Parts: sequence; C-alpha cells; structure tokens
Amino acid sequence: MCDVLSGFDIHERQTLASYGEFLVLNANETVIQEQQEQDSLYFLIKGTLRALHLAREGKRPVGTIRAGEWFGEINILHPCTA
Repeated sequence: MCDVLSGFDIHERQTLASYGEFLVLNANETVIQEQQEQDSLYFLIKGTLRALHLAREGKRPVGTIRAGEWFGEINILHPCTA
C-alpha cells in the first residue's frame, strides 16, 4: 500500500475530512471483518492496524496497515473492480 494522500495539501486534506468522521480505536478493536458488507473507505492517520484472516485454526495475520495507508471499500476509487 502507499500513502494515497501524499499529494494532497492541507486544504485538500481538510476538505476530504469534512466528508467523513474520525474514529478513535482501542487495542484489539475490529474495524471491518471479512465477508462483511461495507461501503466505507478508511485512511489511517496515526498508528498501525493488523489485518487478520479468520480461519478454523484461529486468527492468522496477513498484513499491517500503517499511518498514511488506506483500506476498506476499494470500489470507491476503482469502480471497475466490483
């Protein structure tokens, strides 16, 4: 992943922020789950998140999301990937 907002100036970031809301998460809190219908796009401002796959054996780590990266509903940016 990359910092999709790196080319945005402060005014553009503030404008984008006005369309959404800020979430403050606690450790081990779930943002989204596999197979869960969703329509949100998230930008991680601070910290790191772990991406986990739920398997029969338990949770298996598949990646890390870092500040500046995004995750969630990719169809917002790439509507042809539906």
